[in-house]
Amino acid sequence: MNLITSISEASTSGIRSVLLSQFSPIIQGSGLGYPSADVMPHNTMDWMFIFLIGCMVGIGILRYQFNRRFKQSIQTFFQFYSLNQFTREGNFMSERVGFILFSIYLICLSMFTYQANFVLGSGSLFIGSGISLFLKILVGYSIYFLTKTGINQLTGIIFETREASYLIILDDFIIGCINGLMLIPILFFTTYSPSPIIFYIGGAILAFTFFYRLIRASIIGFTYAPFSLLYLFLYLCSLEIVPLVVIIKILAGNSLY
Repeated sequence: MNLITSISEASTSGIRSVLLSQFSPIIQGSGLGYPSADVMPHNTMDWMFIFLIGCMVGIGILRYQFNRRFKQSIQTFFQFYSLNQFTREGNFMSERVGFILFSIYLICLSMFTYQANFVLGSGSLFIGSGISLFLKILVGYSIYFLTKTGINQLTGIIFETREASYLIILDDFIIGCINGLMLIPILFFTTYSPSPIIFYIGGAILAFTFFYRLIRASIIGFTYAPFSLLYLFLYLCSLEIVPLVVIIKILAGNSLY
């Protein structure tokens, strides 16, 4: 009987040792760090917090000093027919309220792109990290929008559609400003509780406003004669669709999913 018990205990011990040797990489350690993972580089939230607070302060200034013009810009975003009335109030793009709103948009769009680089692209979309990479993205977007505005103005002169070109530029400017306001709550979630779902929601908002802007640009073009179909084709392809396709291809090629 004792012999049988000894053999049974030896067999159990042998099986236990085999299991431990096979699964020891999984069960060793305290397990406190599993399955958490560092999504973005360390010390990222410090400067992101400063930029987010700066955007909130900017909105507070607009609500306090330029509340009427601020509300008009939001109204124009939802009510396309009020665009002409909005232009008669002054050149929104050269006003302080427009400058602050579009600056908020550039900061928020750059921050969203920076975070998406690590959450959706595993840090392989852009080289580097930290505030230096964020500033490079910010400068890149600024150059892109300035270039697009200049090309719009140039094509307006070439095709003699100055009024339509100006309204397209202004409408693009206004939609960008409102985009910045919509991205701020998204960025608070993605900064302090990053999740691919939140990024997809932010991307869906940007995609919706992108097509919304194309529809409004087309309406402006067909409303203000003589608007060349060739101009509309060149505008949509060279300044809107092609850059979007390139960005989607890059993101799709580097996505974790």
